[in-house]
Amino acid sequence: MNHSTRGYHQVMTTEAAHNTERFTPSQSPVPFVRDEYTGLIPDENVALFALSEYHGLTPGKIRDLLIEHELPSVALRSLTPPALFGDTHEQELKQAAYYVDNLLGYGIHVDTLFGDQYPPQLRGIHDYPPVIYWQGHHQQGDHQSVAIIGTRTPSPTAQGVARDIATILAQNKIPIVSGLARGIDTIAQQTSLDHGNRTIGVIGTGLRKCYPPENADLQQIIAHDHLLMSQFRASAPPTKTSFPMRNVVMSGFSALSIIIEAGEHSGTRAQARAASNHGRYILITRTVHDTTTWGRALVARGLASIITSAQDTLRQVQDAFTMYTDDSSALITI
Repeated sequence: MNHSTRGYHQVMTTEAAHNTERFTPSQSPVPFVRDEYTGLIPDENVALFALSEYHGLTPGKIRDLLIEHELPSVALRSLTPPALFGDTHEQELKQAAYYVDNLLGYGIHVDTLFGDQYPPQLRGIHDYPPVIYWQGHHQQGDHQSVAIIGTRTPSPTAQGVARDIATILAQNKIPIVSGLARGIDTIAQQTSLDHGNRTIGVIGTGLRKCYPPENADLQQIIAHDHLLMSQFRASAPPTKTSFPMRNVVMSGFSALSIIIEAGEHSGTRAQARAASNHGRYILITRTVHDTTTWGRALVARGLASIITSAQDTLRQVQDAFTMYTDDSSALITI
């Protein structure tokens, strides 16, 4: 890799500063499993899910509540004053448990920060999503996945570059992550599938929605055969803010991000910014470097490297995996 040691550890220090002020879950989280005697889901999981459903609570506010109260059930209790008839707190928990069961009927799983199938690599970022909705299955090697991202309107050259990089990564059994958007995302994920490779989608809508509509079949294949994730309620539509939030989760989930083509004001910048904050490696093409001020700044600060070919990309990805494995300060859970 061409990253400077200074730049790499500068990112780690920044992320560590964030982590010292946030709630860190137990190393043995309680999963979404029903008690065989009571038939109830453990309260902390349900309470955190209930918090995610609470009107007006953003993920950031939920993270703040966990810093203040540590346990989701205590945080939820602080928001639900005693009712004249019945216990509002218990009503919130019952409603949340019912909703989780209802989602399972559609094949949608829910894991909170406390869940045993919550992606471990997301636990290490300061802006973790409190709840993840997912379809498909997790695999042990998902922590060494690579995000391929870029513009929705790629040039013919960029389309070829995306295919070449996705192909060589797929041939080496490296999971490919993207956001199911038009353009580079679609090319990368379809190429990965064409080679029978592990393909992961992180979307900016709920799992029962599809955007763009023409990717409905692609989304269904990934959800059925691989892994599809979202931090948004199952029926949530796309919004201006949901896609940058999606990019944060994609960055945190992936070991590194590869940016194929993007403009100066492209939404791809959100993932570049998140990846640098998360201490994840960033690889960019010469085109991104030459046409964007933020691409040049990332390279100048030692936070990104330029890729020159598909083979060079594979080498740098493998170098990054080696450094993550060797460096005990790395944020990826191996």
